[in-house]
Amino acid sequence: MSNVAGEDAGKENVFEDVIEFTKQVDELRNYFFLQTRSEKGKVLKEQADLIIKDLDAIPEEMRQSKEDQAMYLYLRGKLLDVSPGYNQDAEQHLTDALNLKNDMVDAWICLGACMWKKGDLVKAESCYKFGLDLDPNNKELLRHLSALERRVCRGDTGETDVRKLEEIIKESIKHAKDAIGQDVHDGLSWYFLGNACLTAYFLTGSWDHDMLLQSLKAYKNAAKDKRMQCTAELCYNCSMKMNDAKRMPPPKSPLPTVDSLASSLASVELDPSYERATVDRLTEGLNKGKAVTGKVLFLVENRSKKPLYYIVCDSDRNCFVITVYGVRNTAIKEEDQVTLLDPYFHYFDFEWKGKQYQFKSVRANLLRKLRVNGAIVSPEHVIHRSMYAEFMEG
Repeated sequence: MSNVAGEDAGKENVFEDVIEFTKQVDELRNYFFLQTRSEKGKVLKEQADLIIKDLDAIPEEMRQSKEDQAMYLYLRGKLLDVSPGYNQDAEQHLTDALNLKNDMVDAWICLGACMWKKGDLVKAESCYKFGLDLDPNNKELLRHLSALERRVCRGDTGETDVRKLEEIIKESIKHAKDAIGQDVHDGLSWYFLGNACLTAYFLTGSWDHDMLLQSLKAYKNAAKDKRMQCTAELCYNCSMKMNDAKRMPPPKSPLPTVDSLASSLASVELDPSYERATVDRLTEGLNKGKAVTGKVLFLVENRSKKPLYYIVCDSDRNCFVITVYGVRNTAIKEEDQVTLLDPYFHYFDFEWKGKQYQFKSVRANLLRKLRVNGAIVSPEHVIHRSMYAEFMEG
């Protein structure tokens, strides 16, 4: 098995400086952040282009051996692939390098990343597994595999079998934990574990609170690594759910159909252990054993697309907001009747852009606690996706 040094014992490594500079580019890509991704991509390309000039300046007579040719092609392919988009020349250089010397683990990692950018997730997985066969304890490979498996669970391969997706996300969590096992202080590995647990949390449309706690714990451990403390995506994932609710603007127009919709509420068959309640009878927090029913007035616009927010009115003509996770916006339509079992209630009172807003909000913490027109949500309306956090495709 060959590492990035690519040198025989006792032989001077002509690529030593280029390898060192390439490592610095990796650090730049993983832990350096600018205002926008395009700015960061520009900086990475500028640095990579400078290193490629140094690489090409190495005389051909100093890289005549098969190993040196492979190292030259690998380094050139790796540097060409620093940009976010797919690079055909990078793929060709990396493929040629591995044809000459197929035990270069980092070359398999780079080719896998290149195939991922190309959209060929099957070949990307194959590359990562080839590398893992050579070095089962390579934490970077383990992280890449974890991220790839999460991407499959986001639906990029068209996989919709929930049981199969659950098995895939278990593998993603395992690979992230294996990466942590190699270096418990590496914040990037903890970050990948947090993302994997967060994907599991949202995967089936049910809220697995244990997975949420594991995710937050992983993010907390990731933040202990000083290199991760300025990671925008890490901060975003930790705060997104809370901020979504706080940023939601209230309705801007009167609701002329409240009376007609409220009077048309039909009786829903419920487990007799549930007490029917209007929103005014709910208390702050969990309302165990209660069921609140209302008619949907309209969907509230939400830039992040999830969760979904609806304005609903109950039989007492009270209007409130319901928050729904894990379903497509086709699952609930205007004038549908929704029932939330064991609802969580919260009264919002905050200032936004110089104005004071107050409204009542209700959510159900499990998708199976939601009824639409008296029925549970159909499988075709359930989203088997993760919260999106793009960080090195991780």
